[in-house]
Amino acid sequence: MSSNLKIGAWYFIPSLKLSIISIILFSILVYLGTWQIGRAKYKKNILHQVQQKSAAKPIQLASLSKQELADNRFTPILLDGVFLNNFTFLLDNQMYQHKPGYRILTAVQDPNLNKLVLVDRGWVALGANRKKLPVITDIYGSKRIIGIINTIPSGIILKKDVSKATATWPIVIQQVDYEFINHALQHHVYNFVVQLQNHDLTSYDIIPIEFGISSTKNLGYALQWYFFAALVVIYYLIASLKKDA
Repeated sequence: MSSNLKIGAWYFIPSLKLSIISIILFSILVYLGTWQIGRAKYKKNILHQVQQKSAAKPIQLASLSKQELADNRFTPILLDGVFLNNFTFLLDNQMYQHKPGYRILTAVQDPNLNKLVLVDRGWVALGANRKKLPVITDIYGSKRIIGIINTIPSGIILKKDVSKATATWPIVIQQVDYEFINHALQHHVYNFVVQLQNHDLTSYDIIPIEFGISSTKNLGYALQWYFFAALVVIYYLIASLKKDA
């Protein structure tokens, strides 16, 4: 054993097979950790760009060359329209501050647009039971509406929305299904909502914007892969130590 590295009463004698397996595992785990770090940096950069975009000066919705969610999400816009108070949807299963409630989505008509716009006016609590819906305050006259183009997570979908000829307004919906909404309104709407960002037009709680981009999980995964890589090294060292007879 004299040709091997001696550490006190122990000799470091790694086997060729264990060395090869350990090197391969260590390399893979370090690669995965480094890849997750790269993903975290990428997402952080995207989030910074999105936050800058959402803080920009609002522009007229009618002036957008492509009025689609995919091209304009988080873009601040403005429009001048009339709230169609009789056509309000209550998006169910919306949690805010650990309480159940509805998101209030009212259709708005702008003479400069060929489609209706769904405006997210904020959140209202569920109330004592589901049979008694909250009374939604009407907004009268033409209004300057400033908000951000966004989409709304639907949360738990208990059942698919079904159009009924006998439905009364406001209509409770489980998800923002634009095909269903078009049918209910008998008019086309844009495939996004305009989320109000101040209380100029609403007295309801405004839910903060969810950017849907987070690097936290990637950093957690990176630490996890690096931890496993460290365990491989520790196991390799322990398994390669032999006590002097």
